Amino acid sequence: MLISLGSLCAAISADGKMKIKRIFSLLLALVITALLTMTSCSKDKAVPAEISVAVTSSGGMIMPDVRINVYSDIELTDLVWAAETDSEGKTSFRGKTNTTYYAVLSDLPSGYFGSESYEIVKEHTNIVLGIELLSDEDLADTTFGLGSVFYDFTVTDASGTTHTLSELLKSKKAVVLNFWYINCGPCKMEFPYLEKAYGQYSEDIEVIAVNPIDGTDDKLLAYAKDNSLSLPMAVGDMEWESLMSLTAYPTTVVIDRYGTIGFIHRGSITEEGEFEKVFEFFTSDDYRQTTVRNISDIK
Repeated sequence: MLISLGSLCAAISADGKMKIKRIFSLLLALVITALLTMTSCSKDKAVPAEISVAVTSSGGMIMPDVRINVYSDIELTDLVWAAETDSEGKTSFRGKTNTTYYAVLSDLPSGYFGSESYEIVKEHTNIVLGIELLSDEDLADTTFGLGSVFYDFTVTDASGTTHTLSELLKSKKAVVLNFWYINCGPCKMEFPYLEKAYGQYSEDIEVIAVNPIDGTDDKLLAYAKDNSLSLPMAVGDMEWESLMSLTAYPTTVVIDRYGTIGFIHRGSITEEGEFEKVFEFFTSDDYRQTTVRNISDIK
């Protein structure tokens, strides 16, 4: 039963000798009742608020241009809002606190996956997407570029050793594909610098020199011997040219520990320490999934 100021006054009038202790108890009861009433009202009332949703990958990469549909029911029938994440992988909508919403993601880039839906129960929600290498069956009309999740290729080098990307990434922090051909002058100029860096970082990084143009195993072995190269060299299928849009030789592609293309350089790298700078960046312990457009961008 609620105690009002009226009942307190009546009690005092009925008994002028009411003890101070009794009065204090009644006042305390009034205060507690008022507080409980205010708290109950606050809990029951849903307040309009700006609700933000961010999408990142499990490697910490910001995911822009992901479409998010938000529903007010778990059956996903009542659509209340829809938009795409911005350049920072974020978006927001006007909703109500103490209300559960359900987000459904679509237009995910190849190689990224998530849950069927996500609960949004607070004003700031971060959705994390998983990453999975593509398979050979996923390559129809595919062209890989900077930031793409790569496919789980297998190549056999001229010495007979088989290299599969998924297996390499279990023990290496990055895999480098260097596309070249035997009669390429800039390729020959670049190899000493690549070989030197490979010697320093071979424990954490694998380099495979892929020749999709004029190579055979015998020719590659002879070339490696004549140029004192120890890095694996493999004959590549011409399909590599379309998959990677190879418009220049050599072209260097770095696949990071998450299986995504983090760096592409078309043309030779012949400046001392440049390969080492790239390898150090992608093998560092604090590396987060990212893309590098120019070596000069690496801090």
